[in-house]
Amino acid sequence: MFTQELESIYYKKPQLNEIIPFYELSPQIELFLNEEVRLGARNLNPYRFSLRFAHEPKDVINLFVAFSSENGPLMRLYRCECIDCEQMLILNDEELKEFKCYNCGSTGNLELKDFLDNVKVIFEIKEKYIKDVKARLKEQASSDASKKNTKSEEAIKGEVSLKDVFDLNAVGSDNELLEIEKSVMHKITFGLTSI
Repeated sequence: MFTQELESIYYKKPQLNEIIPFYELSPQIELFLNEEVRLGARNLNPYRFSLRFAHEPKDVINLFVAFSSENGPLMRLYRCECIDCEQMLILNDEELKEFKCYNCGSTGNLELKDFLDNVKVIFEIKEKYIKDVKARLKEQASSDASKKNTKSEEAIKGEVSLKDVFDLNAVGSDNELLEIEKSVMHKITFGLTSI
């Protein structure tokens, strides 16, 4: 189901084949998704994927941005820390556009010149795809009960910043992300001029 959604996105955005062709990506993303869900992950890390399959990180970030647009199988969330109350915030697209700490009400983060580097982008797997993968893994485990895989990989802690995503959105041309960038950049510019 996950790769069918990706195939649909590739069909709508054929330029993605110039980044990583679908025939190459499809088995890799399927394997990666299965491994990550098996380990209990709810997010996909583009740096981890690029390391695992020897792709350029910028290419994988571009693809993940495309996969998290509109009705894609991933959802973009943004993680940052409030400068006033130090609350860790997880925001969706709309909340990022209208940035305000839901704990203390501060909007001060946008006044920081390194705001974009400090906001980390999370590519969360949508719940229906997690359920689908878990069901397939359970089915596979029951038919493959005699085989056990005890190998575990060390986690890579690379995180994608909002600045990286904005810089690399050129190929994916995610209109929602462009709108977020415009809104955030306007607020950052306004915040810097009022200092």
